[in-house]
Amino acid sequence: MAMAAFVISLLALVAASASAFFAGRQAAHAKRQANDTAKLAAIEAERRHVEQAPRFDASIESVNGGGWYRLWLYLTFGPTLDSVQLEILNDRGLWFGTEQDGVGSSEAFPKIAQGGALARGDTASWQIVLAEDPPPVLQLRVNCTAGSEQWDVLTSADVPYDVLKSLY
Repeated sequence: MAMAAFVISLLALVAASASAFFAGRQAAHAKRQANDTAKLAAIEAERRHVEQAPRFDASIESVNGGGWYRLWLYLTFGPTLDSVQLEILNDRGLWFGTEQDGVGSSEAFPKIAQGGALARGDTASWQIVLAEDPPPVLQLRVNCTAGSEQWDVLTSADVPYDVLKSLY
């Protein structure tokens, strides 16, 4: 009888060990699944962020017969933006006029301008100054935010033909 109890105890020990082994494997598998789910969620969040990135059209308008110029920024796609910041990337020939809101007046040739909220289909404008020999295309970086989301978007605008034509 003692032998039977010993054999049953051994079988119970083997069963408990096997149960613990498989429980450990299940826990490791569950941890891997949780990590994979977190990675997938991060990938999906990044994909959504990229898909929702704002898109802009920009143009330069000659005002008062070329007396001054206005840069128009048009939000063609994306969420309503809380703020925009434009940076002129050209190294010469173009800058923001200093006599306007959102442009620092401490710089002689400011390259950065701030703007407020902008909804899809809306436009914002800034005065820009063109030097005597401007580049044919204005290159812009638009840093924009919507809630906790932030994007840096590149866009460009052709310099008006009448300005370039007068140079040649």
